[in-house]
Amino acid sequence: MDIASMGGKVYLLCRRMDSAAEAKCDIIQNTGNSYIETLYIDLSNFKSIKDCAEELERKEPNGIHVLINNAGLVTPNDTKIQNIMKIFVVNHLGPFLLTTLLLPLLKRGSSDGSNSRVVVVSSGAADLAALDLDRIDSPQCGSFRAYANSKLANLMYSNALARKLEHSGEHTVVVNAVHPGWVRSELDRNANAVIKTISRTLNRLMAKTSKEGAQTSVMLATDPHYAFISGKYFENCAESRVKNKMAYDTNAQEILWEKSQQLINNLCDYS
Repeated sequence: MDIASMGGKVYLLCRRMDSAAEAKCDIIQNTGNSYIETLYIDLSNFKSIKDCAEELERKEPNGIHVLINNAGLVTPNDTKIQNIMKIFVVNHLGPFLLTTLLLPLLKRGSSDGSNSRVVVVSSGAADLAALDLDRIDSPQCGSFRAYANSKLANLMYSNALARKLEHSGEHTVVVNAVHPGWVRSELDRNANAVIKTISRTLNRLMAKTSKEGAQTSVMLATDPHYAFISGKYFENCAESRVKNKMAYDTNAQEILWEKSQQLINNLCDYS
């Protein structure tokens, strides 16, 4: 909503197109900005991700300026996609692939004095993660720990991508991660009864609105001050750090990157 209020052209990449259509109408009505479009994407289906990236390139051949990855699935950790846990596919591997496919568009969209930007929505749940690099999709974990591990993977990916772009001499795209805080959302809609009860109790007591939770992402996506800042983690519109040391372990990041790429390649073979 805030980015649309600034006059930006916004693409909503969504799986539930009925909800996307409602959001589009709401944004247009509240901002007066009619440059809002919806595109279908299913982050658990890699053909869908490829099709979405190709459609976006057809619509914006001159490039895009911002990508905000905001995937968040909590569901019983017993569902697999080609033998890979669904939580990890949707929360980490899907956004990893989408970002890879859109990097050429992001580089094309950068202009003099203004880099393109990738904002990766992680979570403070990363502090509670215990990611096993021998089986990164966490099949041995319950749903909350699997979610936390996927959010740690988001942060490790963000840090690794920022470093790789810098080391390659590519300074036209910056990458940062955010913790939005506890936000009143439908994150728990596929969760088990215990997590739903805890989540909805916390929603009543302390949750931010969606608008409040988006402020750090909007800041990183639009504020000129952050046009050249990369590889950082933010919460409450300020730079921060998670307590989980693995987030900043470059060797662990490289192992995660290589194994994620292998899994993506395997899944792409089925798409």
